Amino acid sequence: MAFRCPSEAVILEESFYSFPLTSVVCNLILTEKVLFVGITTRGKTEVEKVFLSDIIGCHAFRGKSGKTRNETLEHSAYFCIYAYPLKTSGGILSKQLRREKRTLTFLMRKHDSEDENFEIVDKWQRAINCLLRGKACLFDGEVSIPDVVPTSKKFLVLINPKSGSGKAYQVFKERVIPLFVESDTQYEVLVTDRANCARDYVKKTDVSQWDGIIVVSGDGLLFEVYNGLMARPDWKEVVKIPIGVIPGGSGNGLARAINYAVGEPYDVTVVTPSVLNILKGRVAPMDLVRVETPKECFYSFLSIGWGLMADIDIESERLRALGEARFAVWGVIRAIGLRKYKGKLSYLPVSGYKPNCTNKIVAEPRPKRSKTIDCHLAWSEDSTDPKKEDQEPIFRSKSFGAHDPSLDDETDVRLLKFSYSAEQFNDTFLPSAQSPPSPVENIPHIHCDSTSEEPVLDELGITKYCPPLDEPVPDDWVVIDDEFVLVYACHQTHLSTDVLFAPEAKMDDGIMWLIVIKAGVSRAQAMYFLACLQTGDHVHIPYVDVIPVHAFRLEPFRDEGYLTVDGEVIPCCNIQAEVMPSVARVMTR
Repeated sequence: MAFRCPSEAVILEESFYSFPLTSVVCNLILTEKVLFVGITTRGKTEVEKVFLSDIIGCHAFRGKSGKTRNETLEHSAYFCIYAYPLKTSGGILSKQLRREKRTLTFLMRKHDSEDENFEIVDKWQRAINCLLRGKACLFDGEVSIPDVVPTSKKFLVLINPKSGSGKAYQVFKERVIPLFVESDTQYEVLVTDRANCARDYVKKTDVSQWDGIIVVSGDGLLFEVYNGLMARPDWKEVVKIPIGVIPGGSGNGLARAINYAVGEPYDVTVVTPSVLNILKGRVAPMDLVRVETPKECFYSFLSIGWGLMADIDIESERLRALGEARFAVWGVIRAIGLRKYKGKLSYLPVSGYKPNCTNKIVAEPRPKRSKTIDCHLAWSEDSTDPKKEDQEPIFRSKSFGAHDPSLDDETDVRLLKFSYSAEQFNDTFLPSAQSPPSPVENIPHIHCDSTSEEPVLDELGITKYCPPLDEPVPDDWVVIDDEFVLVYACHQTHLSTDVLFAPEAKMDDGIMWLIVIKAGVSRAQAMYFLACLQTGDHVHIPYVDVIPVHAFRLEPFRDEGYLTVDGEVIPCCNIQAEVMPSVARVMTR
């Protein structure tokens, strides 16, 4: 070989030719983490590193008859590597990182026999794919490449074809399937055709047959999946099935938060980083939040909202054809016609955060079980300021259009099985008639199945912060009785692609970030708040309270305005929410 790699234990080492430029010699050295490619031209060798963390698959092929630069390929063999390294794009003033595809092809023609040449490339293919799937090829310093490569993972893919601007199915067909083919990923597809289709399916089916569930949609379909899993008698086990998220709707909060957490570039129109999160196989814990109303119970992975942003989320449904842009458009409209809502907010703040009181404690004519104060949360002295990141704004959305109650009892969902070929995706699987967005007054309220077995939280050893909804909150809770413009709790960094709502949030920190704006702000202040959501600077605005909590209770005084859980509207009523730390799992790099 013309070069040696530094210090790493070598698994394979061989000389190939590049393809289709078969005159270029490539000296390859494979280690457990890096493929070194030494390219020799005009007597000079340049070495390139291809990290296995950027590679998703490797395929071996037999040569085809033909001539390239007078070299016969009839007895040759070759293998292809599919990699997605980070590249910098854009101009001098606006450089951006993105994942760009690279296909590296290496030709073997050392022997006159096609079988002998193929034996070499097949060995390289097995070694690389074993490393990609977590199978070691080094044992006590000795190289041992398995004869059989571990099987690739198998996923259930859920697609809502009406999500956002109606392109989720197209996104999967054109941008996801090619990467599944390159990585030999197996999958089965369920195209939802009604509200609660996914919830009903995951509630009843044996999810253990898959290594994970992939959602190609907005956040609404994820809401269905988690509430379907939590409605099962075996919820404690099945809720830990890894969930993968590919943005395909107008609200893609969790997809954005996952990429933000691992430092991956994100563009809702370029789903490659989200697909790579799924293919690389790492699983991370994630909090869920139990949301209780007088009649029902929901499980949230993203947010609970009341007031300004909930109004924007739901009322902008009429503009859903605009995609995420609908939130920005309706945000201007709603800020001009600013509303205020009267209610009582109670919360249990996280220990270590101190309320910076601007007024004295005011006595209330009710039992001394809580405090009523006007406060703005300040960071404790030993904590650091919230980090600022350059991001981009907007909000989130629902997934489904009008709901047909006659379909609620249907159980024969359309489960479609596909091989690796994209050609087998026939457009007949896509519903021919796209239902128009439903008017605001017809948006259905989400109802969980009241007959399902409700989880007993104590069985997981999770601290239960909330008392029964009809009982007073404990003495260590803070109570604010006032008029509000906004009450919004978020347990991820992002509410959507362009809304960095809780910059300090972690996916498994056991914290909800409660953001409160009281009545009295002007239209201009409301507009400024919405504009700051792009960068997360809203957390520094004086009239915006940012409070990390373990639990909260909201009691609207009148049945007005929208209450949303993960962007899904629920009846406006008394609610309370508490964190269930690290009970769920998501796929990430």
